[in-house]
Amino acid sequence: MKKYKKKELLDALGTLKKMNTLFSRQGKNIPSVISLLTQCQETAIIIGNYLELFGNEGVAGVKSLEEYCENIYQMGVESDNDICWNKRIDTISKLLMQAECEIRRVLPDDKREIVFIPYKASMWDSMESIWREAVGDERCETYVIPVPYYDKNPDGSIGQIYYEGLEFPKEVKITDWNTYHMEERRPDVVYIHNPYDAWNKITSIHPNFYTEKIRPYTNKLVYIPYFCTMNYIEKHFCVMPGILYADAVVVQTDKVKNTYLEAISEFEQENDIDGTFSKDTNKFYVFGSPKFDKVMNIGNLQCEIPEEWRKKIYKEDGIPKKIILFNTSVQELLTHQNEQIIKIKKVIELFQKRKDNLVLWWRPHPLNESTMKSMLPQLLKDYQELEEDFQKEEKGIFDDTADLYRAIKLSDAYYGTGGSLIPLYGLTGKPILRENVQILDIRDNLFNRFVTFTDAYIDKDEALWFSAMEFNGLFKYDIKNNELLWKGRFPDEGYESRYRYTGCVAYKNKLFFPPFAAEQIAVYDRETGEFERIPIDTYGIQWKKIYAMAKYNEKMFCFGAMIPAILCVDLETYEVTYFEEAHRELSKYFINNELPILNRDIIVEGNICYLSSARANVVLEFHMNDYKYKIYQVGNKENYYLSMKKFRGKIYLIPRNAANVVCWDYVKGETHELLNTESYCEENMFFNTCEYEDELWLFAYFGKYNAKIPQKREQVELVEDMSAYTKDTFFDENADSFFGQKFSWAYSDETNMYYFCMMNKSFYIRNGKTGETKKRHLIMREEDYIKARVSYLFVDRELRRKALKCIYEESNRQTVANYMDWVIANDNLKSENQIQVFLSETAEGHLDCGRLCHEEFNIEEKSLEVCLQTHD
Repeated sequence: MKKYKKKELLDALGTLKKMNTLFSRQGKNIPSVISLLTQCQETAIIIGNYLELFGNEGVAGVKSLEEYCENIYQMGVESDNDICWNKRIDTISKLLMQAECEIRRVLPDDKREIVFIPYKASMWDSMESIWREAVGDERCETYVIPVPYYDKNPDGSIGQIYYEGLEFPKEVKITDWNTYHMEERRPDVVYIHNPYDAWNKITSIHPNFYTEKIRPYTNKLVYIPYFCTMNYIEKHFCVMPGILYADAVVVQTDKVKNTYLEAISEFEQENDIDGTFSKDTNKFYVFGSPKFDKVMNIGNLQCEIPEEWRKKIYKEDGIPKKIILFNTSVQELLTHQNEQIIKIKKVIELFQKRKDNLVLWWRPHPLNESTMKSMLPQLLKDYQELEEDFQKEEKGIFDDTADLYRAIKLSDAYYGTGGSLIPLYGLTGKPILRENVQILDIRDNLFNRFVTFTDAYIDKDEALWFSAMEFNGLFKYDIKNNELLWKGRFPDEGYESRYRYTGCVAYKNKLFFPPFAAEQIAVYDRETGEFERIPIDTYGIQWKKIYAMAKYNEKMFCFGAMIPAILCVDLETYEVTYFEEAHRELSKYFINNELPILNRDIIVEGNICYLSSARANVVLEFHMNDYKYKIYQVGNKENYYLSMKKFRGKIYLIPRNAANVVCWDYVKGETHELLNTESYCEENMFFNTCEYEDELWLFAYFGKYNAKIPQKREQVELVEDMSAYTKDTFFDENADSFFGQKFSWAYSDETNMYYFCMMNKSFYIRNGKTGETKKRHLIMREEDYIKARVSYLFVDRELRRKALKCIYEESNRQTVANYMDWVIANDNLKSENQIQVFLSETAEGHLDCGRLCHEEFNIEEKSLEVCLQTHD
């Protein structure tokens, strides 16, 4: 028999009283009165039968109702006797009053009956804070009824059944789904978090608990989403049966609410059912999410840590290691399929290579395998093997438990796909890097720690000073001690800007760097470590502004490559003057207008400089003391040059457009060519040159060989091909596929030649006498790398005003490897600004969804009279 509540019975008696007044007003002979007498008798029998359940306590009430039924029967029999009819009306009125008094005396006061119907233990957090409010309310009887769910086979049929009632927290009292009969208990409020009914292609809850079946038996059916979002929801999620049939729907924000309303309206129009569901626009409640309630109270969470996990999380001294929570979702598997499996594998491999105190805590979505069984069966085996292999590793933690918040609390940072975890993790203030599945080139940071350069200054201590080619950074390389030090970042230039500066000149304790792609001249004080800037007119040029420079007394001359001027910089006052006349005169000889006006190589003899042009077969002679100049046409008139070097009293020029070397006796004004017919390169063959022991070494630019002009001979002799420089390297390069500058810099002293190879990012020291060659890689120290190329990528969350802007997006710069380095190097990873931004945007400030729901929905709205009329 149905369990009735006290208020239901009293309401039923109130209905009988109303009918009693109808009997006196409508008269005896109306057929409808006879029908009402029958309904009254049936209702009285239901109430009396229920009171019998209370034994002796209910006897008096039962007797009153029996007498009431007898009088109702006699009214039908005596309908022609007005005197008897009126007496019966007075009698049944007194009997109903007696029955009401007995019900009030015998039955305990009503408690609201609230039912929660979860299906997965891992999704209990979407109901938990509401349940805590209900279970702590003495006016309520609370039931948690986990229901079974099924996998769906690829053909849509029902597959394996699951029941997770035993996996819920110990404090949650579970009611067996077989023993609670909704149609008899008729709870006041029912909460659900599965809205799909039969519409889900992957899983299905037991059909007995579909919303259309349970809705008639409760006064309030409330849908709470099992997920949370970044203030956005796809419209197809908004028109599931659980949303359409629910009496109330809890949403995070007004923006999400409006999406629901739009989606339902569109759904009705598409199915020609306008107004069926959209008429109740007030059933959407902007309360945030119980999931937000829990994560904001995560500090109070007591975590049980398995012993095998504890060994991985803590160092021998008991200090915890840094943990990155790795989340993989169903959506990425469905969208990217095998690519996502490859990505997961590469991420795991990257972590396993690390030797530091960093732990990968992998938490796959609980429906990953079910999804693959149903929709991607061809990939299931590979995925299962991936999980099995990871679980065998000693370094990582595989977490497929229902306890999501343990992972959130204990981890230091998040990496992975989207879904509910990102908006939850955002509220912790801890950093988030969102996975980009399409970036499959995952490697450690060793590659990015290699530094290359195009020009360098060597000081009196044989240390190289140079600006990095790939990014904004000034370095000092101690050749003797093989020590590379990052000295800082050039101010007001992009972090990852390439070719900001090339060479520099030294004056006193300062280094002056004319801009190549930068905007101003940079000045670095080697004593204080401070940077300055000297503004210049760049003539609107963005790239290749200045190649060559030379110091003369207290002045620096910068020879415009694309800038049409020579700049004279006073190294004491920083005053800049511009000399444009020489460039204007040079332009008369140009046979192209796209290459540099003046090249990088410069020959300085006292106050006189010699520079070649890439736009014509000309050499500029410039006098730094009085700005006088001469222009010489050298070699074939079709030539335009790449580099030059003074050697044996002559100047050797290397054309860009021909595989030869032009020897120019600038004293006699004579030229001849040293042809190299075996060069296998038609142009841009050599670039950097280096003189040692009466030999001129020519290093490959785009050519396939290094060469030299040997002692006492006027010819080009090939020395070595480029394949020698692609062996024993970290990089996947070979001489045939490498397209680009082979060598970027060369220098010699009395003992050695020094040169830098771009192909394998290697620095070479060759003893000119013995031929012994040392190869070195200029690798940044880990701490320098983090300061120079990593930290700036992850430090601006305090400035963000949008939640999405607080999330780092995986890219070719914001890599997983960089993220790892940043996390391991920093102890202060929490952003208070991030918490406030997420709270405001994704929850509209609500951190008490549980309380709001309990207070709002703990009421009755459906007529109890209707409930009585639907009795069995």
